Amino acid sequence: MDKLTASDWLALYGSILATLIALANFLSWLLRGPKLSVTVFSPSEAGYSRAKTFLAIVSNSGSTAVVVQTLEVSFRTARWFWAREIGRAIFDESSTWKPSVKLVPIPDKPNNVRPEPNVLLPNEELRAPATATKDYVEKQHWIRVRAKRRNSKRWHVGWARPYLRDHEVGEAK
Repeated sequence: MDKLTASDWLALYGSILATLIALANFLSWLLRGPKLSVTVFSPSEAGYSRAKTFLAIVSNSGSTAVVVQTLEVSFRTARWFWAREIGRAIFDESSTWKPSVKLVPIPDKPNNVRPEPNVLLPNEELRAPATATKDYVEKQHWIRVRAKRRNSKRWHVGWARPYLRDHEVGEAK
């Protein structure tokens, strides 16, 4: 086997450096874009004075802006997919509240608003307080909130577990 010359070492160094740069660019491309996360607070955790009012928060922790197209809320007996669903609400373009639209006041026209796209910039969030169905029991049922962004088929999911106080957690075991 022949000894490597200086130009061979330089070529080896260049190929390793080019491979590392290509991997870094690929990872950057893979991680770029909007990233939604969904957080759900049960009525007791949300701290609203009205009964059965929970809070869903959809956050954009990505690097580009995003519009939430659909928000789906369901109340279930357990977290498993075969659990019985006791209620569901879907908020999209056909519902009265549209997560993709916000109402902005018109300057110089009191009590008038115009619809605009509800664009979530990086590190912004959409807060959606809502009231649970009449069959929802906070100590028994789970709340699942799914959000889908515009031009995507991927659902982002958040859960709120049945609310048990500290002394009830020991009894449930």
